[in-house]
Amino acid sequence: MVRQTKQQLSTRPGRGSVARSGGNPSEAGIIALDPNMTTAEAFISIGIECLCHIARNREAVLRGDSEGIHQMRIGLRRLRVALSIFKKMLRGRDIIAITDKVKWLANQLEPTREYHVFLTDAFKHAHTTGLEFEVLKADIRARHDLFLNSSKKVVGSDGFRAFIAELALWLLDGPWLHDRDSRTTFAREKLLKHFAQHELRERAWKISNAARGIDKLTPARRHKLRIAVKKIRYTYGFFEHLITTKAIKGIKLSFMEELDSLQDKLGKLNDIATQMELASKLSRELKDDKEALALGFVIGLRICRIQPILKKAKRSGRRLYRLA
Repeated sequence: MVRQTKQQLSTRPGRGSVARSGGNPSEAGIIALDPNMTTAEAFISIGIECLCHIARNREAVLRGDSEGIHQMRIGLRRLRVALSIFKKMLRGRDIIAITDKVKWLANQLEPTREYHVFLTDAFKHAHTTGLEFEVLKADIRARHDLFLNSSKKVVGSDGFRAFIAELALWLLDGPWLHDRDSRTTFAREKLLKHFAQHELRERAWKISNAARGIDKLTPARRHKLRIAVKKIRYTYGFFEHLITTKAIKGIKLSFMEELDSLQDKLGKLNDIATQMELASKLSRELKDDKEALALGFVIGLRICRIQPILKKAKRSGRRLYRLA
């Protein structure tokens, strides 16, 4: 397992390595898992690849690249999902501390990403080109830059490097590997092909049932569904090699494609909800009436997008239910 991990740490960028990416944003790599490896071995491989994904984007974040921040956040979310789906073999205070650190780091990057998406989405309309809109855009950009500098300080710190090293050591030889409890031992030694098939089927059934009535969900329930969809999509990503090589049976590629479509629509709805919250905060601080009017116009345009997106999400949810 240690030899395999060393290979992961030294292979080319984009395939589970921490090799320099030249400061360019780097996406997640495909993990070539052996269906007959143990669940513990799979967790180590997945966890190390998530760490590599995070570390590969460090230089891009330090350059202020918005896609680098986005990819690092994806890496952190993937790591949280891995900690969640393998939770039956993870116990004790160490796992709580690890999870809290991952959440904390993700929270440091969140405002930067939110303001970037706001800037990208809110001023596309042809009628958002007047002076008052330029003033509003400059105000939002200033807030974005403030959070960006904060994110860069966190990622460029010794604490960030210590976080990566600490988590790598925990994955390779943490207390979770030596827990003698019969239940955790059984979970660690279970063959990956059996674990992955059960995990994917159970999550697919739950998601498809919830997605069928997506138009009837409250915004809060819809947000929970979005998180669940992301979780299963990252889980599919972990086991993609097993699915495409048919090492595990009964997983439809069409289901994965429809899941991507639903995730995209739920993501757009969440972006609008987040921008409404940001606008609410901004409105209390703006002193210029014209700028406040511009903000109201921009958010009004975004709110008009909710129902069309929701209709598409409803159709996608029904297709997902039929495919499950």
